[in-house]
Amino acid sequence: MAEDRWGDDVEIWTGAPSRLTRVAYGLVRGLIVLVARLLGRFVTMLGAFPVHRGSADRDALNACEEIVSGGSPLVMFPEGTRRSGPVVEDLFDGTAFVAARTGAPIVPMGIGGSEAMMPKGAKLLRPTKLVLVVGDPIPAPERTEKGRVPRSAVGELTRRLQTEIQALFDDAQVRAGRPNPPRPPAQDVEEA
Repeated sequence: MAEDRWGDDVEIWTGAPSRLTRVAYGLVRGLIVLVARLLGRFVTMLGAFPVHRGSADRDALNACEEIVSGGSPLVMFPEGTRRSGPVVEDLFDGTAFVAARTGAPIVPMGIGGSEAMMPKGAKLLRPTKLVLVVGDPIPAPERTEKGRVPRSAVGELTRRLQTEIQALFDDAQVRAGRPNPPRPPAQDVEEA
């Protein structure tokens, strides 16, 4: 009777990939690049434009102002990137800045189920329920007598927007069948 050993039925492939594997890899890679280019063109046709992350992109902010001032709707993602988890983290001031400059209200929205549909790192969408909950418009901050909006008002609007988006996101997650776990109440920081 032969002795049983773990791994007897496991094949291990080593060495350089075969010519067929390299050709298949090259074809798939080329197809991915082609799809990305076509998708990029499609998104551009929808009116999207690039935003340079990490700092205030003046060109993008000016483009946003022109779009809104021209009477067209504008979609902005104030978090600046895809995030995961149940908490809407710090927002950038760009959305509040554009609202302050144009006088346009902000219509906050919460998207539930998107993380399950396309987790970070995924290449394809997964079929799942996606819910968009639209909130009430938030008016732009009032201008001063000099016609300007104080920077503090922009920051305050950003904080209000974050609170609204968090509530809408929580609602959307519940409606998508993926409720966020309860968060502990915020603790006030005592000033010294």
